[in-house]
Order: sequence, then C-alpha cells, then structure tokens
Amino acid sequence: MEEAKKRKLKLTHQLILIIVLVGLVLVFGIMEPVFFYPDVLLDVTAIIGEIGIMALAMTFIITT
Repeated sequence: MEEAKKRKLKLTHQLILIIVLVGLVLVFGIMEPVFFYPDVLLDVTAIIGEIGIMALAMTFIITT
C-alpha cells in the first residue's frame, strides 16, 4: 500500500517539474521570441550536454 502512495507521489512531483519546465520555456519564449530560433535551441542543447557530462562526473566524485 505504501509503495503505491510513494509511486503516486513521485509521479506527481515529476509531473509538477515537467509543468514548471514547460512553463519556463513558454515564459522565456514570450519574453524573447529569439529563444525559439533553431540556432539558439541547438546552442542550448550543446551547452546542456556539456553540463550534463560534468554533472555526471561530479556525481561519482561526491558519492565517494
């Protein structure tokens, strides 16, 4: 019974985070229409990839 509650709670938190992320993208897109240009989106994806790789490495360092 508790596992079902935890799963439901986790799903709710994930859903809230997705809604917040979509909301932020829309707000930034409304504030700066240039945000949705393909070149900008590709640059953001490249930067996120670099930060993700560094974060993955730091995760192992912090856990040890």
